[in-house]
Amino acid sequence: MELTYYYAILRRRWVPVVVVPALVALLVAGQVLLSEPSYATSAQFTVTRAPQQIDIDEFRYNEYYLFLSSEFMVDDLVEVVRGNVFAEDVHQRILADFGFEVPVDEIQMSMTSERTHRILSIDVAHEEEDVTVAIAQSATNQLNESATAYFGFDGEDRGALVEPIEFPLAAAPDLSRDQVFWALQLAMAMFGGLMIAIFLEYIDDRLHSAESVEHSLGLDVIGEIPRGEGST
Repeated sequence: MELTYYYAILRRRWVPVVVVPALVALLVAGQVLLSEPSYATSAQFTVTRAPQQIDIDEFRYNEYYLFLSSEFMVDDLVEVVRGNVFAEDVHQRILADFGFEVPVDEIQMSMTSERTHRILSIDVAHEEEDVTVAIAQSATNQLNESATAYFGFDGEDRGALVEPIEFPLAAAPDLSRDQVFWALQLAMAMFGGLMIAIFLEYIDDRLHSAESVEHSLGLDVIGEIPRGEGST
């Protein structure tokens, strides 16, 4: 009974159920036509601590501690990339290598970083394709050349190897965020249309079926006159 009851409501109140999503769909279509894609690219690095040269003729578990310290270093580099000091260095490198300026806060907001084992990944997203590539390539070169400087050591005996394994050569259009927003608008429109239909049914005090008469008045229906053509 419940399913047939709600189906009857939708048949009576179909206007908001159809019109509201249709209007929002037109709005979304306009957004799709007028939207300009952002651009995204990424870079990946391997991070390995350089072995210390110790003239001791005994086993010291060097390989184990190298891998362990590399894990810690990748963790720290994830936070280094997110900081404004690194963004400032990328800003200066863009100015030197590409000849234009990108604000430091804009660089910082456009970059995200994460790690998988000893692999550091940097994702860059920006509204302009050339700026996206410039940020990604400058960040890659900065880490490749000066990653250990952020930890206060640059000596060869305490250094680390931060080598790019995926260099950002170009940026591709990225509409993933916009697509999620558009889908959310359509879902909210469908939900809103259903809620409006249920609300209109709730405030309507008329009885539309034999079941509603029996449910509301507690009386048995002994007959029903079908609606004729042209009746309202």
